[in-house]
Amino acid sequence: MIIPGRSRQNGKRGRMKEKGLKVDELAQLTGLSIDEIRRLTREYDDLFSYRTIGKVKIFTERAVKTVQELREFAGKGLLPDEIREEIHAGKRPETGGTAEPEELREAVGIQLPPEIVIDLRTMQDALAHQQRQITRLTDHLERERAARETDSAGLLTVIDRMGDRLDRQEQKLAVIAEWVEYFEARVDATDALVSRTLLDRIRGALR
Repeated sequence: MIIPGRSRQNGKRGRMKEKGLKVDELAQLTGLSIDEIRRLTREYDDLFSYRTIGKVKIFTERAVKTVQELREFAGKGLLPDEIREEIHAGKRPETGGTAEPEELREAVGIQLPPEIVIDLRTMQDALAHQQRQITRLTDHLERERAARETDSAGLLTVIDRMGDRLDRQEQKLAVIAEWVEYFEARVDATDALVSRTLLDRIRGALR
């Protein structure tokens, strides 16, 4: 027995699932111009999933997130190859995984609007991107800490060497100072002796 209501619902669900986004719809959802969307989809064709009807490309809903990521990475000054690497590293399959939108629709037994489906995928992708960023920052901090510890150890070694050289110079300076004092004493004694001898001669001549 065919239940008309359920048949219409299943048919509608199938059509909603198959429905994609045209260039103008993608531009409207992302806030970009149609020309900019066309440029991005041509330049990064390998990052988009789509089907064609005649000459018209019908993109999957994930294209919204892909466009957002392209803008984000381009704003950070990444080159096209670097952008591809970032997006490929964090790209999630459109089926499978945890709590995909289709599975959510089946679980709750209601039809989710397309914008909700897009938002869910956007949040999931954004979370994965943030996790990659945190991992990258943690690795960078570890490298910086290790480099600073190495630099500190090297600096302490240099300071120790300079301290040893300073001690040796101070010892040499002390020896030189002793010799200076010695020669000054000798000069003073010689001057005194010469002065007394000269004075004695003068006294002897006056007598």
